[in-house]
Amino acid sequence: MPVFFTGFFIVSCNSSGSNTSSSLTTPPLLIFDAGQMNADFGVGGRSAADTLCQNAFDLLSGTFTQTEVRAFVSFSGIDSIADMPDNYDIPTDQEIYAPNGTKMADGWDDFLTGNLDHSLQDEGIATGHPEWWSGADANGDLGTFHCTNFTSNSSMSYGATGLTNATTNWLSGGGSDPCINPSPYLLCLAY
Repeated sequence: MPVFFTGFFIVSCNSSGSNTSSSLTTPPLLIFDAGQMNADFGVGGRSAADTLCQNAFDLLSGTFTQTEVRAFVSFSGIDSIADMPDNYDIPTDQEIYAPNGTKMADGWDDFLTGNLDHSLQDEGIATGHPEWWSGADANGDLGTFHCTNFTSNSSMSYGATGLTNATTNWLSGGGSDPCINPSPYLLCLAY
């Protein structure tokens, strides 16, 4: 059975000496795709990509308790994949899961080192093409190729791509594609 949240059960004594209990739940990070598209994400930039991710999250089947959704893309030098925990309060100590309940990584550091437990494609994420728009280098920082901060779909501009069929070097191992290419996926993160 898939695991969609982690929980802790706490028992404590109140001042009269009787037991009380409460349950705390913290959802894990969830990686998924919003489909294949060219690199301007419809209108361009972080806002458009986040909206596409939110729309895709709303269509996922399953019981998910995550409340925040972001595009998993390096958009600029101050809004890169590596910066996401600080920029968007993403918990770095949570495991990362696929929508099917399979654990992909033990935490953010494991996720960014490029050593996934399973490839995205093996777990039903971005299965139609081996690349996704990352804009990142191997560390998750803004790479050399980023389709003008993912606002361009020009055939003369390029964007870094990651690999959907790999468990190592998956952040930037795809090289770069022309920004007009509609085949790479947009990856998303819910937390």
